[in-house]
Amino acid sequence: MKLKKKQTLKKFTFYNVITLNYWLVFLLCIPIVSPIVILYSIYLFPYFKLYGLVAMVVFILFIGTTAFSFFRKTVEITFDTKNKIVYIKTGKKEKQYSTTDFIGFYSHDYERRYSAIVPKDEYLVSFIFKFKNGKQLELADIAYSNEGYEEAKSVILKRFLRTAKRELGFEETRRSKFRSIVKIGGAVWYSKPEGTNNEI
Repeated sequence: MKLKKKQTLKKFTFYNVITLNYWLVFLLCIPIVSPIVILYSIYLFPYFKLYGLVAMVVFILFIGTTAFSFFRKTVEITFDTKNKIVYIKTGKKEKQYSTTDFIGFYSHDYERRYSAIVPKDEYLVSFIFKFKNGKQLELADIAYSNEGYEEAKSVILKRFLRTAKRELGFEETRRSKFRSIVKIGGAVWYSKPEGTNNEI
C-alpha cells in the first residue's frame, strides 16, 4: 500500500484487498465444497476414516484461500480536495463520486494510541463506505504480512482515515458494540454529526 500526493490530489493505493463481504465469499465457496463433503461421507469415509477427513479439511482450506486470492484486487482512492470529488478505481474500473454521495463509513480506530502491544487491527485494511444510493464499498485485507511492512502500512492507514474524515466532513459518531463483539471489520462509524440516523 502506498500514498501519493500531487497538487490537490491525495491518492491512496490498497493492494491485495477484497471488495466483497467475507461471508459472501464463503457462500460462493459452498457450491464447490458441498459436493466434496457429500461424496466423501458416502464413498470414502468407510475406508479412510479420520485421516481422510483431515485431508479433506486441508483441501477445503486450500479452496477457500484460492477463492479469496481470486477476488483480491488493487483499489485506488483519490481525493480531489479542490473539486470535492473522490475517484475510486477498482482494478481497471474507475468511478467518480461527489463527497456528498457518501453517508458514512465503518473503520477500525487507527488513530487510537496504545500503551502496550499493538493489536493486529491497526495493521489491517478494514473500511466499509456507504453511499446515498444504497450501495457500499468494502475494503478488507485477505492476509497478514511481515512486521516491517505492517509498521509502514499502519502509518498510511492513519493518514487515510484522517484524510477521509477531513475531505468527507465526517467524524466519529458512534461505535458498534455488535461489530466489536463479533469482530466484523471496523466497529467505528464515521459520518456527519447530524447524519447518524442515516446509518444503513
